[in-house]
Amino acid sequence: MTDVMLENKGIGLAAPQVGVPLRLFVISLDASRENVKVYINPTVTLMGELDQIEEGCLSVPEVFTKIRRYKKCKVTATDLEGNEFTEEAQGLYARCLQHEYDHLKGITIADRMSSAAKIAHRKQLKKLKEGHKDKEVQEQK
Repeated sequence: MTDVMLENKGIGLAAPQVGVPLRLFVISLDASRENVKVYINPTVTLMGELDQIEEGCLSVPEVFTKIRRYKKCKVTATDLEGNEFTEEAQGLYARCLQHEYDHLKGITIADRMSSAAKIAHRKQLKKLKEGHKDKEVQEQK
């Protein structure tokens, strides 16, 4: 997962994005291998005020849109050594945690974007949806 995230210049990637049915994601805010952190079975508690900032997503390539998220959050998860940890986050870290946690719940930025943004990105979203349908048909064969 780390390789996929870094090769695609991402700062986070959730297991469901690469077809792995686990409650797990990885984050590296500076997109470096040395700073990759693994979150297994995370829970995220939202805190503070909402903010609206532009986001992108490896699952929705070429789409960047403003998404409303909380400025702060708290994450509790297990690391690769089996140790539970809790951290409070703010700024980009909080946004990334919420974004990846959404993927574990089957939510993408396409689900969170405004109606105006959906209209503005309709071509990319349609292309993505058609590609997903083609993949489902191939998997059924």
